Amino acid sequence: MVYSPIETLPAFDPLASKYGELCTSLKELLVSKATFEQDVQLADSSVRCSEYGAGVYFVSSGQLSFVMENTTLLYYEEGEIFSIDGLLGDASAAEIRSDYATQYEFIPFDTFQAVLEESREGRDVWQDILVASAGMFSVLSRSTLHEQTEFTPKMLNYEVGDIILQEGESGSEVLTMVSGTADVYVSGTLVGQIGEDEIFGALAAFGGMKRTATVKAAAPCTVLSLPKEHFTDLIRTRPLTISKLVEDLAGKMNHLNEKVIELSKKKGTEK
Repeated sequence: MVYSPIETLPAFDPLASKYGELCTSLKELLVSKATFEQDVQLADSSVRCSEYGAGVYFVSSGQLSFVMENTTLLYYEEGEIFSIDGLLGDASAAEIRSDYATQYEFIPFDTFQAVLEESREGRDVWQDILVASAGMFSVLSRSTLHEQTEFTPKMLNYEVGDIILQEGESGSEVLTMVSGTADVYVSGTLVGQIGEDEIFGALAAFGGMKRTATVKAAAPCTVLSLPKEHFTDLIRTRPLTISKLVEDLAGKMNHLNEKVIELSKKKGTEK
């Protein structure tokens, strides 16, 4: 089970136990649907989280530690996911360290996403993993890090018909709809709408991917834009905010994937 070398609040252990169980469930599901790639992290080595690339990484044997600002926060053991780009955002301050040679295996994020598109169970488990991991970081941040960071997000205004996000483009900001509404399109098909107080644009920022949908203003909109590079600070100092980002991301992945699948089946029956 993932554990922390520091003294944590009582809420940590149940989250860590749940995280381990969820990782096992996800691994079992993925083994039947995708091929894992293998690699080894050498003994007495450190690798920045950002260097692993977009993917889902499991410890195969041994143990790896998650280190931020020279503080070891977590140890990951066999079967557990140890580098989630979707949680870390800008992970330049975080490292994965190994005391001994440790084997790991991974699935590239595009392959992983394709599996999720075909598996409702997989989407549910992945959502729970993201929330459990965000919860662990939340508890750790309350236990060890108390400084507050000032954030300076931008406020952007859009008129009806303006493109807020463009499918296929790179993105490094997470957006919140302060006022107004916007329509969401995938491959030109309307799949949903964004309302006030909803967070969007997180998938590209979290996963290092291209924007997966076009977002167009359906009414005059005011949008708050938060740069990706502040995500690490959010994890450290404002855990409730990062938890909300993760939950909204997972929910939108489920909703959009289900909508696309539903539309694809509908088109198939019409042929």
